[in-house]
Amino acid sequence: MNKIFILILNILIGYFVLTGNAFGLGFDNGAIGIKAYFMGSAFVGIADDSSAVHYNPAGLAFNEKGVLYAQLYAHYQTLGFTYTTSIAKDKSDEAFLGGGFFLSETYDNWAFGWGTYIPFGGGGYSFDNMQGINGNDMEVMLGIATLHPAVAYKVNDKLSIGAGLIVYVGQWEEEMSGYKNKYDALPAGIGGNMGIMYKPTKELSVGLNVRTKSSIQMDGTETINGVKYDSDIEFTVPYYFDTGLGYRPRPDLLLGVHFVYMLWGETDEFKLTHQGTRVSHFKDSFRTGIGMEYEINEKCSFLSGFKYVEPSVNKQYGLFPGTNEICLYTFNLGLAYKVKESLELDLGGLYTWGSEKDNDIEYEVEHIFITVGARFRF
Repeated sequence: MNKIFILILNILIGYFVLTGNAFGLGFDNGAIGIKAYFMGSAFVGIADDSSAVHYNPAGLAFNEKGVLYAQLYAHYQTLGFTYTTSIAKDKSDEAFLGGGFFLSETYDNWAFGWGTYIPFGGGGYSFDNMQGINGNDMEVMLGIATLHPAVAYKVNDKLSIGAGLIVYVGQWEEEMSGYKNKYDALPAGIGGNMGIMYKPTKELSVGLNVRTKSSIQMDGTETINGVKYDSDIEFTVPYYFDTGLGYRPRPDLLLGVHFVYMLWGETDEFKLTHQGTRVSHFKDSFRTGIGMEYEINEKCSFLSGFKYVEPSVNKQYGLFPGTNEICLYTFNLGLAYKVKESLELDLGGLYTWGSEKDNDIEYEVEHIFITVGARFRF
């Protein structure tokens, strides 16, 4: 039954939940929403569309009353990992699809929203004959999607609060020499988020969003040297504390800044029934970003953002192929075109890069996303 529900979910959101990264940055995914994503995720202090469900549900209460907001988007993403030693150079360059959608509507003092998207995962890797050894192959894919209802209440003209219930849907697959596994679950875990939005003036807004930790548990199988076993896996996705500002210095320009602290140190191990406990070596991490939206004219807007992410694995454990665990720099660009009052078309993307050297090992990450989407008002 779980597999049927997961298949239905995949069809609804238009991508394979199988996409995931290999524990990079605690497998955090920042490519969520349209406007927020183009602005480098600097949205917690703005949260003025339906993706506020994820970024700060309190923002839903300040959206226009009686309007149904919706957005749907899809990514085409190429993820590049290059691992070079004195022995050989290995490269993984895989392409995936991703995406999601959000809905919300605001009433007098109350607002309600829904989101289905991938907060963890969103890529993957595959290495063949690593370091020149025949059969030394490694492939990992992970995706954790959400079913996320949210509600907000407008306390007064300057203050609102909001909260959401997050139901996680998970899939995980690994394959390497003599071993493979496959897990899925609905639900894989339950969590939530809580937000506050404060608008002291028309031009300035301040936001805070807390996402709770959740225990993720998935059932499946492990195959070891050709023998298949029933198995399960268990790990934790941690607390996130995100705060930010939105500022409109003039009517055609919106600026955003945010800082999120992620307690990935809580995800210290992964428990698998037959393979045993894996130590993650994760530590707490952060990311920070800035973004802007400039209205070129009544129909067209230009958006951009920059984001820096600190790695969530202690450096003394070295560099490992297939992860994002180095300092990463992301540049976002987007264009929004208003076809009519009820429809906006969006096109943009991101470029992420990072490189680090540790003794005779050199490691480089290069990701490119191309995103198309649409935002609606009914």
